[in-house]
Amino acid sequence: MDAEWEGPSSPIIRHALERTDSVFGLLSAYSYMSPVDRADFSYYRDTFRHSLKLMDKRIRSGALKPVNLKDFPLASRWPGYHIEAALFIGSFDPFQMTHLAMALRYLASDAAVAPVVFVVPEGHFNPNKPLKSEYDYRYQLMSMQLNGVFNPLVVPLDIGKNADTIEIVRRFIALFPGSTLSLSHVLGSDVLPFAAGLLPEDLGIWHTEARKRGVDFSYRAFVSSRLGAPPPEAHIQRVRSMGIDIYLDDAPIGAPSSTDFREGHTFSIVFPTQEVISHMEVLFRYNLNNPWQVSRDERRPS
Repeated sequence: MDAEWEGPSSPIIRHALERTDSVFGLLSAYSYMSPVDRADFSYYRDTFRHSLKLMDKRIRSGALKPVNLKDFPLASRWPGYHIEAALFIGSFDPFQMTHLAMALRYLASDAAVAPVVFVVPEGHFNPNKPLKSEYDYRYQLMSMQLNGVFNPLVVPLDIGKNADTIEIVRRFIALFPGSTLSLSHVLGSDVLPFAAGLLPEDLGIWHTEARKRGVDFSYRAFVSSRLGAPPPEAHIQRVRSMGIDIYLDDAPIGAPSSTDFREGHTFSIVFPTQEVISHMEVLFRYNLNNPWQVSRDERRPS
């Protein structure tokens, strides 16, 4: 944090910052974590704190106005029933600190329109990811990282079961009959080429649903740069040629992928709340986070 910032003025940001510092601060108590693990976590700690600082300034200026999500989605408390919301949709197998950093970066950006990012796992069967974990488990692990820390700013939303992105957005539109809905779609530059190709068909389905529900619907996109992804500029222009407002956050987030977690057994990409740690501690205490074949080879006499 810079010297000019005297701390958060928003109670919501103060709570999120205190909880974030508490989560990362407890890492020193976990003797089974290596110095390498702790160093990995420090990158995200600094990233989250920086975004929270910018979000606090936006709240103070009135550019970011957190919405009351009490009883949501049964009740909608946006003023004038004008819904401004961002959706962040993905397989999230698992949801990780990279994803959280992207959501916070959106809210910290002056280009952000929505005051909340709803995070939704896709629940449809994807033949390209046949080993994807069950939807309920992925949603639970995501909720363990978000609930009680980042509400009402970054919030898990359980509308993704048996649904792909098209269906998830359609279901979201259906939540607000008769409303004005300004939807921001948060996505990484690594998935932008695929998303841009499907967008004309997707928008046709979403506008049809909006007319059916009496919703005045508008769509924009916010793209977060991912290291190693193809250059996004051509796809950005393609989306703009459709008359769609799209913003590229061109400061890349450096991070491992979900494959590192599942195949490389990298733990330090998941936000280590106590709820998450309680599910993971046995792995570290018994060194079960290493592949069995490697462990067996290490035990073999030379």
